[in-house]
Amino acid sequence: MYSVGSRPDLLNIFSELAEEYHLPCLINRQLMEEVGFDFESNTRKDDLIFDHVYVGKYADFEKGKLAIYYEQVLRELFPGLNMILIHLLTHRKCKVSPSIIRILDRNGER
Repeated sequence: MYSVGSRPDLLNIFSELAEEYHLPCLINRQLMEEVGFDFESNTRKDDLIFDHVYVGKYADFEKGKLAIYYEQVLRELFPGLNMILIHLLTHRKCKVSPSIIRILDRNGER
């Protein structure tokens, strides 16, 4: 979502595909404002607008502090429609279950 929301042309394609396939277009005002988009002119009435989007930072992962970040998010969650993004990281220091590693190995993504 963040990558798509970083350029107007990609956001337009994303929005058009959502409309074509009758899916909600996931939008966040804060994300749009961070990349310099005008929220009102880049949204449609059927868009699904998240009040807050939370995503851990790679720097926190490197320091072993992602769990602390997500615990804080859950404790301080604002009312409204929230999205919590958790990206699977494959890294030697990351504790990933053996079954996940096997799936990743099979798909050549590791």
